[in-house]
Amino acid sequence: MNYLLKVALMTSLLLTLTPQRPIYASHLEQRTLSKRLENALNKKDIDPLIDLLPEKDGIHLASRYKTFLQAFPNAKWTIKETKPLKDGRQSWEILITAQTKLQNDQYSISSRQVLGVTTLEGRITNKEIISEETIIQKGKSPLQISLNMPEAVLTGTNYDLDIVLEKPLGDAIIAGGLSPLNAEQIENQLSPSIEISPLGGGGLFKSVKAPLKAGVQNWAAVLAHPEGLISITKMVRVVSNESDLEL
Repeated sequence: MNYLLKVALMTSLLLTLTPQRPIYASHLEQRTLSKRLENALNKKDIDPLIDLLPEKDGIHLASRYKTFLQAFPNAKWTIKETKPLKDGRQSWEILITAQTKLQNDQYSISSRQVLGVTTLEGRITNKEIISEETIIQKGKSPLQISLNMPEAVLTGTNYDLDIVLEKPLGDAIIAGGLSPLNAEQIENQLSPSIEISPLGGGGLFKSVKAPLKAGVQNWAAVLAHPEGLISITKMVRVVSNESDLEL
């Protein structure tokens, strides 16, 4: 179970970059850069990957990238341009899918991250994580699940975090739990201790409260069922103004 959560925390491969003088590049430049990044990630070629980032950030990224590939050597990245942000930055949707076998156990991963990106002279100079979620499953046949979770919430409000099994497992006993993640756990890929308890057959349904200070809340959840394990991490933006719910 801890292994699943640790791998989930490794999937954010575009780390916070050292800010330089940001500019809003042309649409053509952004599209070319996103495609170069996608190709480098999928070719498992470190040198072109490092060339897209400031030197020290590229080296840090290369280390995380190699560690991730050791767990999922057949990982595939897809980078799509999405609607520009209100402040003019380009946004990229990054999808990661992979499968692997470890000690006779089958693992699958599905991860989605949306970034707000600025570039300078053919390099990524800064990014902001707008949205991020990862699902890792252990089992022969991954279950179809839906994450009914908001991307952004207002400070101090209550909101729901629901993990829904699309095909209920009948009378099978399911257990699960949810825990917040702090910055140290995310940076150092440390799995939180999650207390699990019996759940209804439909999934995990929790109501939580946003902090009073704007920022982000990161969550980790685990579901155990007769066909395997499911590990989920999810980021929720916390904003103080309603106008900031949409970027």
